[in-house]
Amino acid sequence: MSRYSSRSMLRKVETCPPIVYCNANNYTDIDRFYDLLRNFLYKLSGEAAAGGLFRKFGAGNVTGPGLARMYVLVQCTRDLTEADCNESLEGAATYIQTYCYARWGSVIFTPSCKLYAFYKEASVDVQPNTLKPPTVHRYRVLSAPQ
Repeated sequence: MSRYSSRSMLRKVETCPPIVYCNANNYTDIDRFYDLLRNFLYKLSGEAAAGGLFRKFGAGNVTGPGLARMYVLVQCTRDLTEADCNESLEGAATYIQTYCYARWGSVIFTPSCKLYAFYKEASVDVQPNTLKPPTVHRYRVLSAPQ
Protein backbone atom coordinates (compact mmCIF):
# COMPACT_ATOMS: atom_id res chain seq x y z
CA MET A 1 0.00 0.00 0.00
CA SER A 2 1.26 3.50 -0.80
CA ARG A 3 0.19 6.85 0.59
CA TYR A 4 1.30 10.37 -0.07
CA SER A 5 0.78 13.38 2.17
CA SER A 6 2.26 16.78 2.97
CA ARG A 7 1.92 16.03 6.71
CA SER A 8 3.18 13.31 9.00
CA MET A 9 1.14 10.14 8.63
CA LEU A 10 3.25 7.48 10.31
CA ARG A 11 1.56 5.47 13.06
CA LYS A 12 -1.73 7.33 12.63
CA VAL A 13 -5.00 5.51 12.12
CA GLU A 14 -7.04 7.23 9.43
CA THR A 15 -10.31 5.77 8.23
CA CYS A 16 -11.45 8.95 6.47
CA PRO A 17 -11.88 9.67 3.70
CA PRO A 18 -12.86 6.21 2.48
CA ILE A 19 -13.31 5.21 -1.11
CA VAL A 20 -16.10 2.65 -1.30
CA TYR A 21 -17.07 0.38 -4.20
CA CYS A 22 -20.20 -1.77 -3.95
CA ASN A 23 -21.59 -4.43 -6.24
CA ALA A 24 -25.17 -3.63 -7.32
CA ASN A 25 -26.55 -7.12 -6.58
CA ASN A 26 -28.29 -7.66 -3.23
CA TYR A 27 -27.93 -10.54 -0.81
CA THR A 28 -31.19 -12.00 0.56
CA ASP A 29 -30.46 -13.58 3.97
CA ILE A 30 -29.00 -10.44 5.52
CA ASP A 31 -28.83 -11.52 9.20
CA ARG A 32 -26.90 -14.73 8.52
CA PHE A 33 -24.76 -12.89 5.98
CA TYR A 34 -23.66 -10.20 8.47
CA ASP A 35 -23.07 -12.71 11.28
CA LEU A 36 -20.73 -14.68 9.02
CA LEU A 37 -19.03 -11.54 7.68
CA ARG A 38 -18.54 -10.03 11.15
CA ASN A 39 -16.97 -13.19 12.59
CA PHE A 40 -14.76 -13.77 9.56
CA LEU A 41 -13.58 -10.13 9.47
CA TYR A 42 -12.74 -10.36 13.19
CA LYS A 43 -10.60 -13.45 12.55
CA LEU A 44 -8.80 -12.00 9.52
CA SER A 45 -8.30 -8.60 11.18
CA GLY A 46 -6.55 -10.36 14.04
CA GLU A 47 -4.28 -12.18 11.59
CA ALA A 48 -3.43 -8.94 9.78
CA ALA A 49 -2.81 -7.01 13.00
CA ALA A 50 -0.55 -9.73 14.42
CA GLY A 51 1.37 -10.07 11.15
CA GLY A 52 4.40 -8.09 12.25
CA LEU A 53 6.19 -5.54 10.15
CA PHE A 54 6.11 -7.49 6.85
CA ARG A 55 2.78 -9.30 6.90
CA LYS A 56 -0.04 -6.89 7.70
CA PHE A 57 -2.75 -8.75 5.80
CA GLY A 58 -5.19 -11.59 6.20
CA ALA A 59 -7.07 -13.45 3.49
CA GLY A 60 -9.37 -16.41 3.25
CA ASN A 61 -12.75 -17.78 2.30
CA VAL A 62 -15.60 -19.35 4.20
CA THR A 63 -19.02 -20.83 3.43
CA GLY A 64 -21.91 -20.64 5.83
CA PRO A 65 -24.88 -23.02 5.91
CA GLY A 66 -27.02 -22.24 2.87
CA LEU A 67 -24.86 -19.24 2.03
CA ALA A 68 -22.56 -18.36 -0.82
CA ARG A 69 -18.80 -18.66 -0.50
CA MET A 70 -17.34 -15.46 0.94
CA TYR A 71 -13.83 -14.30 0.00
CA VAL A 72 -12.21 -11.61 2.13
CA LEU A 73 -8.86 -9.84 2.13
CA VAL A 74 -7.84 -7.23 4.72
CA GLN A 75 -4.61 -5.22 4.80
CA CYS A 76 -3.10 -2.49 6.98
CA THR A 77 -0.19 -0.17 6.35
CA ARG A 78 3.00 -1.59 7.82
CA ASP A 79 3.63 1.31 10.23
CA LEU A 80 0.55 0.60 12.37
CA THR A 81 0.72 -1.22 15.68
CA GLU A 82 -1.40 -4.31 16.26
CA ALA A 83 -4.07 -2.30 18.12
CA ASP A 84 -4.07 0.45 15.47
CA CYS A 85 -4.42 -2.08 12.65
CA ASN A 86 -7.42 -3.66 14.38
CA GLU A 87 -8.97 -0.21 14.91
CA SER A 88 -8.40 0.74 11.27
CA LEU A 89 -9.97 -2.45 9.91
CA GLU A 90 -12.89 -2.18 12.31
CA GLY A 91 -13.51 1.35 11.04
CA ALA A 92 -13.33 0.19 7.43
CA ALA A 93 -15.74 -2.68 8.15
CA THR A 94 -18.41 -0.22 9.32
CA TYR A 95 -18.46 1.24 5.81
CA ILE A 96 -19.62 -2.10 4.42
CA GLN A 97 -22.84 -1.93 6.41
CA THR A 98 -23.21 1.84 5.92
CA TYR A 99 -22.68 2.05 2.16
CA CYS A 100 -22.84 -1.51 0.81
CA TYR A 101 -25.73 -2.88 2.86
CA ALA A 102 -26.52 -6.45 1.72
CA ARG A 103 -24.43 -6.13 -1.45
CA TRP A 104 -22.62 -9.07 -3.05
CA GLY A 105 -19.28 -7.32 -3.02
CA SER A 106 -17.49 -4.45 -1.31
CA VAL A 107 -14.12 -2.80 -1.66
CA ILE A 108 -13.15 -0.26 0.97
CA PHE A 109 -9.99 1.86 0.74
CA THR A 110 -9.01 4.12 3.63
CA PRO A 111 -5.67 5.86 4.18
CA SER A 112 -4.69 3.17 6.74
CA CYS A 113 -6.18 -0.03 5.31
CA LYS A 114 -7.92 -1.94 2.53
CA LEU A 115 -10.80 -4.34 2.82
CA TYR A 116 -12.13 -6.52 -0.01
CA ALA A 117 -15.17 -8.74 0.50
CA PHE A 118 -17.02 -10.54 -2.26
CA TYR A 119 -19.32 -13.51 -2.49
CA LYS A 120 -20.00 -16.23 -5.03
CA GLU A 121 -23.07 -18.40 -5.17
CA ALA A 122 -21.89 -21.99 -4.73
CA SER A 123 -24.64 -23.63 -6.77
CA VAL A 124 -24.91 -21.30 -9.77
CA ASP A 125 -24.31 -22.88 -13.16
CA VAL A 126 -23.40 -20.08 -15.59
CA GLN A 127 -23.10 -20.57 -19.31
CA PRO A 128 -19.93 -18.92 -20.71
CA ASN A 129 -21.76 -16.68 -23.20
CA THR A 130 -24.27 -15.35 -20.63
CA LEU A 131 -21.78 -13.59 -18.35
CA LYS A 132 -22.28 -9.84 -18.01
CA PRO A 133 -20.07 -7.48 -16.03
CA PRO A 134 -21.60 -6.50 -12.68
CA THR A 135 -22.93 -3.02 -12.12
CA VAL A 136 -20.79 -1.26 -9.56
CA HIS A 137 -21.72 1.73 -7.44
CA ARG A 138 -18.77 3.95 -6.49
CA TYR A 139 -18.89 6.31 -3.54
CA ARG A 140 -16.33 8.94 -2.61
CA VAL A 141 -17.13 9.79 0.98
CA LEU A 142 -15.88 13.19 2.06
CA SER A 143 -16.70 12.89 5.75
CA ALA A 144 -17.37 10.09 8.18
CA PRO A 145 -20.97 9.17 9.00
CA GLN A 146 -22.19 10.62 12.29
